[in-house]
Amino acid sequence: MPPIRTTDRRVDDRQPRALDCQSAPHRDPSGAGGHTLTIVAVGAAIILFDLAIPARVGLTMEFSVGLMLILLAC
Repeated sequence: MPPIRTTDRRVDDRQPRALDCQSAPHRDPSGAGGHTLTIVAVGAAIILFDLAIPARVGLTMEFSVGLMLILLAC
């Protein structure tokens, strides 16, 4: 495996961006809005149509969310 070069211009020229929670939704409004609309649509369908999610499916979804949170934290 070749050694990692720290003088690569693509890495050195980038400036770190400050985290700004106020402007985050304005940068990509489709991302936040899409997730929100999906949650609202699925929740409304469950309530309106009196749907029941099987326990195995619910546990699988919870496990997937937990795994994704762990992967995002790495």
